[in-house]
Amino acid sequence: MARLVLHADSEQAEFSIVLADQMQGHGIGTQLMQALVGEARRLGLNSIYGDVLPSNQSMLSFCKGLGFAGHACPDDDRLYRMVLNIKPAFQARSRACNSPAENHLLARQMG
Repeated sequence: MARLVLHADSEQAEFSIVLADQMQGHGIGTQLMQALVGEARRLGLNSIYGDVLPSNQSMLSFCKGLGFAGHACPDDDRLYRMVLNIKPAFQARSRACNSPAENHLLARQMG
């Protein structure tokens, strides 16, 4: 399961991904995140984020590997807030100097 919950300001959304343990490690989470990032771009969002427990090392590593930056969660100091800045797809594709995260996600999206 993957979802985006849009904020009232429509500039950011919270993501959520839930995958059964036996389904992890097969690229499904990456495909789901790519779909969420694509939808965020389509909607013109500036960023997506997810709050992650420090004990969830696999999710923290997953997010960092896709270019998310970790910050202290403003709502709960027991969580990390993993944030990915989003640029419209046409801007990211037209720029030669994308961040490693943008290059990774764009390469995966373009196949």
